Amino acid sequence: MIMKKFTTIFFVTQIIFTMYANGQWILANNGLINSGVFSIKQNGNSIFAGTNIGICVSVNQGASWTGITSSGPVLGFAGNGDTLISATLGSGVYLSVDSGATWNPVNNGLTDTNIYSLLVDGATIFAGTGNGIFISGNNGSSWNPSGTGITVPITRCLFKNGADLLAGTEGGGAFISSNGGISWLPVSSGIPSNTTVHAFASAGSLLFSGTDSGIYKSTDNGLTWNPVNSGLPGAVVNSLAVNGSSIFAGLSNDGIFISDTGAISWNAVNTGLQIPTGIPFSLTPVGPDLFAAIYSNGIYIRHLVEMTDVAEVGKADHDFLFYPDPFSDEITIELHANSDQKWQFALYNSIGEKIAEQLLITRSTKLNLSQHASGIYFYELFNDQKLISKGKLIRQ
Repeated sequence: MIMKKFTTIFFVTQIIFTMYANGQWILANNGLINSGVFSIKQNGNSIFAGTNIGICVSVNQGASWTGITSSGPVLGFAGNGDTLISATLGSGVYLSVDSGATWNPVNNGLTDTNIYSLLVDGATIFAGTGNGIFISGNNGSSWNPSGTGITVPITRCLFKNGADLLAGTEGGGAFISSNGGISWLPVSSGIPSNTTVHAFASAGSLLFSGTDSGIYKSTDNGLTWNPVNSGLPGAVVNSLAVNGSSIFAGLSNDGIFISDTGAISWNAVNTGLQIPTGIPFSLTPVGPDLFAAIYSNGIYIRHLVEMTDVAEVGKADHDFLFYPDPFSDEITIELHANSDQKWQFALYNSIGEKIAEQLLITRSTKLNLSQHASGIYFYELFNDQKLISKGKLIRQ
């Protein structure tokens, strides 16, 4: 028993170390009940994966998975805390009131049990079905059709943008509701007709849609859209995710691409992925990592700082230097740039918690980190409050 436990700990640790050390996507399917993965959802310390035959959960940042339900395909999740809901294809909506430990169907009033999308807005749940949008105000105990205006039956995605709700449809573009789903209006100006909208994302006042004709950006809350596809090799965009100043896009068979949130141009971040990749149905930032649910291949994980456009100038341009690296108890930060400017250093553990910060007022600053465990840590370096660099450090 002791040897088995040690072997498991070693295996999990090896997955995490390999992922951080190699700077590439790592396949993380250990224990996954099916490699057909549609969706990822974080809830506290748990990460849920919706597969072709049910739900899996991980409590160790994706290093291993355990199957907890058996059902049809699980296309999405919504909710937080004790109350979670899942969307299944053919089995309707499932509800959990114990943080995902158990799930039960809640389909009273639904005229179609093919659920493509979910959204929780306060006490109201929206479900995008194969027969329009349905609304529940009682945790799914009963459902009623949403208001009029959407002219196509299948709603692929639902998104909250400020006070507005957005619906992406199959073959009918985008729709908006400003009255809680009572009525909907088309908002597809600039998007080709008969386009399927697979995903939405927002960054400040900017709104993005991922469609089967590329990515579109709106600066007026979705009223008008403009294409932002420079650098993208394909047209079908299945998923979008925003993390800080970066936006990620998952393209059918072409992999994962990154841009700043201005979306002027896109760059591939596919090291470690098999090309063609299959369909990346979901991109989900979880702590320091990005999880990619790629149908038929499973779940890939990569550390976010390995993909950002921020240059690691400490190692590339020699504006600063960390030593020793790896370090034991102390690490020295040596500035080679203008020390009259305001430089600030922040350090995070592997789950994204800030554990140290330091204002750098001299050219050489020593930090005592002996109170922290051995392992991999991640830094951010700011100059006059502007993020200059991100990277990883290892404590022996």
